[in-house]
Amino acid sequence: MEDEAWPYPDETFDVVVFGDVLEHLVDPWAVLRKVHPFLEEGGVVCASIPNINHVSIIEELLRGNFTYTKMGLMDQTHMRFFTVNEIHKMFVENGFEFEAFQYIPLVQGNQVQLLERLKAVGSEFGIDTTTLVERGSAYQYVMRARKI
Repeated sequence: MEDEAWPYPDETFDVVVFGDVLEHLVDPWAVLRKVHPFLEEGGVVCASIPNINHVSIIEELLRGNFTYTKMGLMDQTHMRFFTVNEIHKMFVENGFEFEAFQYIPLVQGNQVQLLERLKAVGSEFGIDTTTLVERGSAYQYVMRARKI
């Protein structure tokens, strides 16, 4: 996708799906720009992207670790990492507006307690604790963004 020309230069599409793809690319911003002209007017991109702001990553960072794994959020094939703000920014800056956006939560074991402690710290810094818990619980974001 990054190195090749668009394989369907004479066609346009209603929907392009990036299911756990963008984080594996060197330049996902350029890929969104490449796809944009091949979407029908009002066409959409659907994507799922892992959340680097997940509580499991925060926990490991607090321990001083940023260890890649064979799968999951720290999959060793991930080239890019995104938070909800950076996902939104990437799409908006490349000609899309969000229609639907949700997250898939996953919180296990001691992560619940860590989220509660993070809420306390967040409130001290004026961070909305509801947002903090939502973002820390989000394992993956799933969205639909319309071409503008």
